[in-house]
Amino acid sequence: MATTLNRSQPRRDIERGENQATLRAIMTAPPMSATAHAAIARQRTAARRRVEDARDRRDLAAEDWSA
Repeated sequence: MATTLNRSQPRRDIERGENQATLRAIMTAPPMSATAHAAIARQRTAARRRVEDARDRRDLAAEDWSA
């Protein structure tokens, strides 16, 4: 049984905007510095917290209307 790849469907990692680097580019790139990694981690954490806060505000607003 042969499986065919359906190219009309977008790949999930591309939809999410994740890195599309090739393996060669990854393996030949210099390693990321600790400060750069920490800055990226802080940005991701801040973005996640903003999303969680927005969800909480939305849920609280919905509870106000349902009462």
